[in-house]
Amino acid sequence: MALILPPDVAALNVAASILYQTAFAAITPWYQQVATQVNISTTSARFPFTPEQDIMRQWIGARVVRDVEVQNYNLRPNKFEKTVSISRDDYLDQQFAGLQMSMSSIGSAAAKWPDQRVIAAIQANGNSFDGLPFFSANHPLDPGGVQSNTGALALTAANYATTREFMMSLTGQDGQPLGIVPNVLLHPPQLDRQAKEILNADIIADPGGIAAGVTNVNKGSAVPLMIPELGAVSATGWYLLDTSKAIKPFVFVMRETPLFVSKQAPDDETVFWDDEFVWGTSSRGEAGYGLWFQAFRGNV
Repeated sequence: MALILPPDVAALNVAASILYQTAFAAITPWYQQVATQVNISTTSARFPFTPEQDIMRQWIGARVVRDVEVQNYNLRPNKFEKTVSISRDDYLDQQFAGLQMSMSSIGSAAAKWPDQRVIAAIQANGNSFDGLPFFSANHPLDPGGVQSNTGALALTAANYATTREFMMSLTGQDGQPLGIVPNVLLHPPQLDRQAKEILNADIIADPGGIAAGVTNVNKGSAVPLMIPELGAVSATGWYLLDTSKAIKPFVFVMRETPLFVSKQAPDDETVFWDDEFVWGTSSRGEAGYGLWFQAFRGNV
């Protein structure tokens, strides 16, 4: 026969679930603005890449086969969890005021989890499909030779314009333009004013120092995206991204979406052995990297 929870315990569990869901829904994740989410049903995701423009060639003679398997990137999802408990005695004595905060904390953490993994990937600067760190000064890209997507450049209107022009001029292994058009300026809170001035202001200070102000030709060329978590990585670092392609500069593989679980039944292991009520969430996924030439890192 199925176990029936006491009405007050069942009510507590319903309240905990509502608190979790409310906190989860209150968060607006930003990761999908810079990362492509790929839902998978396997133990890893495989991304084959070819660094060339998406153009058709005139068919003269035999077909030219591009071996995309030569350069591929594997991303394995990892497991994550957050769990809280309250002793059965504290519950019976109604000493569970902090449980509301705990439930809200679990919900917020579950919603922010993909954002935090993308930040972790940016900070870790792991290897891209070519075997080099995603942000590197030595990416091989024939026939252009070694090319860079990182530099010690402060976020100024002049450096922004130079970086954008450089990214738009990149060519692939077939010698054709890669078609990169940066459209997102990712930055920490410490650079929020500079980013907004570069992209939103009508008039800016004359870079040459001659006139009091000049027309801002960079206005509207990209969208400023301020991420508070970036401030803990670097107060001066900024990232110019092209997120318009099918695969964005970063990727996020989702194997299991966050799941909320409670254990309060008398025969649950934690209740029986430890005399504790437990709530928690778990998920499986991970953030990684797309095409390095869709991103540039400045001044980190």
